[in-house]
Amino acid sequence: MAAGENLSQLINVVAKQHMLTQMMSKESLLVALEVDKARNLHNLRSNQAFFDRVQQGLRYGDITLGVPGTRRPKILEKLDRVEELWPLFGNAVETSVSAGSVSAERLDTIAEVNLALLEATEDTVRAYREAAARGGLFSMIGIAIDQSGHQRTLTQKMSKEFLLIAYGHDVNKNRRHLQETIQQFDQTLLGLINGDFELLLLPAPTPEIRGQLRKVQRIWDEFLPLLRTAVDKERIGPEVIAQVARDNMSLLLEMNAVVDLYAAL
Repeated sequence: MAAGENLSQLINVVAKQHMLTQMMSKESLLVALEVDKARNLHNLRSNQAFFDRVQQGLRYGDITLGVPGTRRPKILEKLDRVEELWPLFGNAVETSVSAGSVSAERLDTIAEVNLALLEATEDTVRAYREAAARGGLFSMIGIAIDQSGHQRTLTQKMSKEFLLIAYGHDVNKNRRHLQETIQQFDQTLLGLINGDFELLLLPAPTPEIRGQLRKVQRIWDEFLPLLRTAVDKERIGPEVIAQVARDNMSLLLEMNAVVDLYAAL
């Protein structure tokens, strides 16, 4: 952790693990809802394998991924917690991929475990971030990278929450969660553009980053009304579900481009 650039890359890798917990949950729901099953089963298989590989790399190192491994007790403690939860979640995903479908029982497991796994991976990100801060390597740019990376996770989290509502799983709770996630994404996006004292965000530092964030804002303005249907309506039509399944990835990709621009500074 001596090199700031390597540490930023490492935090980005860990943050992607955080995002993948929600992406795999979303993909499982799309399979259960019979939306583009073949593609989502393929993506589930790939993401499960990648999550598993990165998790091993964070502990033992992986040269190809640029992950050095760690002996830091606080980080190992957080990795232990992820690895306690991952088999429950990962086995439900793996069984679903093998069966070519997501049963109600497996979906219950995924819906139950994903939030604990999300919290555990977030704690891991926080442990790396704190190590960076202690080493004097975490700057205002680092905070912006961190918040931008978290926005990637939120694109998948709110899509998952929308799909849980569409599926009929614990609808009232997921409506509350979706409203909270929408608010968080919206506040952080505005903070990345204009600055936010509470979030420790400075205004976008370059015209290129500001332009990319405005692009995210345009997609968000179109995506938000789709999400609102899950909050406001009792029934969500299949055409809206299909559109959320398509458009969430555009939001994710453009948000990822923001992370890359900050990382290049």
